[in-house]
Amino acid sequence: MIETILNELAKSSKGFNFLLEKLDISEDELIKIINNLVHDKKIFLNFNNKYEIVSDEFIVAELRKGLNARGYITYNNITVNIESYDTHNALFGDVVVVNPLSSNKGMVIGIIKRRTNKIVCQVCVKEDKLVLSPVIKDTEFSISIPKKFFSTLNLIVGDRVCIDLDNKVSDDNTIYINDIAKINKMGHYTDRYSDEVAIAINRGFNIDFSEEAMYEASMIPKEVTEEERKLRLDLRDLPIISIDPVNAKDLDDGFTIKKLKNGNFLLVSCIMDVSHYIKPGMHLFQEVLERSTSVYIGEVVIPMLPSVLSNGILSLNEGVDRLVKAYSIEVSPNGEVINYQMDYAVINSKKRMNYNDVNTYYDTGCISYDYLPFKDVLDTALEFSKIMDLKRFDNGALVFDSSDMVTEKDSNGITTSVYKKSKGMSEGIIENIALLTGECQAKKAFCESWAFIYRVDDMPNDIKLDKTLSIIKDIDSDAFKNKEFYGVKIMQSILNKYRGTEEFPAISNMLLRCLSIAKYSTQNTGHYALATSFYAQVTSPIRRLPDLINQLLIDMYYGWYIPTEEDLKMLCNLEDYTCEFNYKERQADACEKDHIDLCSAKMMANYIGMEFQGIIIDIDKKGALIRLDNGIIVYTNPVTLGNYNTNSIKKTMIINDTGYKMKLTTSVLARISSVDISNMKIYVDITKVIVKEKEQVSKKVRKI
Repeated sequence: MIETILNELAKSSKGFNFLLEKLDISEDELIKIINNLVHDKKIFLNFNNKYEIVSDEFIVAELRKGLNARGYITYNNITVNIESYDTHNALFGDVVVVNPLSSNKGMVIGIIKRRTNKIVCQVCVKEDKLVLSPVIKDTEFSISIPKKFFSTLNLIVGDRVCIDLDNKVSDDNTIYINDIAKINKMGHYTDRYSDEVAIAINRGFNIDFSEEAMYEASMIPKEVTEEERKLRLDLRDLPIISIDPVNAKDLDDGFTIKKLKNGNFLLVSCIMDVSHYIKPGMHLFQEVLERSTSVYIGEVVIPMLPSVLSNGILSLNEGVDRLVKAYSIEVSPNGEVINYQMDYAVINSKKRMNYNDVNTYYDTGCISYDYLPFKDVLDTALEFSKIMDLKRFDNGALVFDSSDMVTEKDSNGITTSVYKKSKGMSEGIIENIALLTGECQAKKAFCESWAFIYRVDDMPNDIKLDKTLSIIKDIDSDAFKNKEFYGVKIMQSILNKYRGTEEFPAISNMLLRCLSIAKYSTQNTGHYALATSFYAQVTSPIRRLPDLINQLLIDMYYGWYIPTEEDLKMLCNLEDYTCEFNYKERQADACEKDHIDLCSAKMMANYIGMEFQGIIIDIDKKGALIRLDNGIIVYTNPVTLGNYNTNSIKKTMIINDTGYKMKLTTSVLARISSVDISNMKIYVDITKVIVKEKEQVSKKVRKI
């Protein structure tokens, strides 16, 4: 029957009803076959609401967000740009069918898979009429519903609704909703956390768990049983601590560390044994498969597992017994792993610490009274972390500028501040412990030929790197005079040269784009940015599905878990799942970025007409991308684009009136000219260029 359908569509595109009448098949069977063919990227629904073959001339790829609301796709290391008016109802994150219009330009003609089947809209007034406007409008589309629906649903200005989406494309970029059952009233925009919930839904994350999953969660024991303790190595006497953010409740890792008589370090890295409780076949596991990750949006957490578990029996809370996988790792004073062993253990965390307090101790020497019994552990951990930092540096690891941002809100939920998140020594300790634990486990899995999910990062794209180095040389003619800037560590050398300077964010941003996005894979190819041949993420099984899957694989190879035939097939054929993991991870990251961008836009709307200092971090034909000193990203006003002559290849922008040339890393004063909250864009006019004289501390300011 599948071949018959494909043969029909090969002649010409056909509608669903035509196929139903033509074929001797039930409606349910046809729906199932059609859905499978769309899923397999063999057919798609076109503008005429007919199914069409995905021919060789078309490209199927994920639509991603570029600069200035433009979209793009990549295939075979080629980037195809898609203007906003050619996205045709597709959202960023959708898997789409693209018709290439030229070598670097295309348009969306079909949608294979939505990043989400729901979108949150707000009731607004436009030309004296009630309309629905997406809360987060990432592509150029509008929502159209019959006028009577507003009164039927008792909708007023400011109300928010959740709309069910289909996969239809439209050449007028309008999503038409004619079924009132597809519209669900959610509340009002003034409701606490309404923005955060809207962002999560728009990115395809479920807010609530199924009744079946919640019932299973309620049946899981709240405490470790005596029978479970007997089967485990008892490490409850060890001075194990955890260090996490102040408000964290899902504590999935802890550690202790000491110096041995031979001068080596003995690290015991303890990871919550989530796979002991959550296994394939459970409704909870199915929920985890669909979510893939916890999502952190400001103060709101959309957990991968119900909070009754992630904050309870699955969290390494202070003073209670918990089941863990304990990694005992002996490390030499120069950072080499001497011995490594994983044990199924029971622990009792002695102290729940937070980054702020531990960083205060490291920065000032003042330690709180309740941390005092663990001073030796903290001191040894810091010494160990510095050694691991040095070892990674010697190996060529790359440390880019952090883009993590923090928002602060008042009691009414109004954003009062957005700023760059600082990283202290305690965060570095936890990161080094996680990296070492993941390296050891990945190396064992690889050497013993296990099925496993690795975290990989490919070598930089040579073409992109050459172009970037050329731009950097144009910025700083002295950049490559030293011989250290040649060879395999060239990216690290450049990052270290500019680290701590105001040019660093722009330089870091350029070099980061030369790398592929780190991803999950069943094939171990190493991690370039971390400068390691083996790496897997295993330390966060409460909030990352790959970590939980890896725990199940470990259990299987150690004989602690006997999978069914169906489970074994899933666990040993993970490549399809890794694609979904990577996709969901990008959507979770996008949630955080959406929240920062939305909060920034709302806050900066109060500062229109005011000037801020910043640095240009990118330039394309539509203008410049500027990072303000507070970390907020702004765009040059498209209305005044005619005032500049931009070169997107050389990354320069010339002011027409003065002939002054700006380039990446140029410092400017920017006046906030307008804010588009629904598109989360802040537009500015450049009012002054701050000219830095070479090798001088003083600055001159040039008026435009």
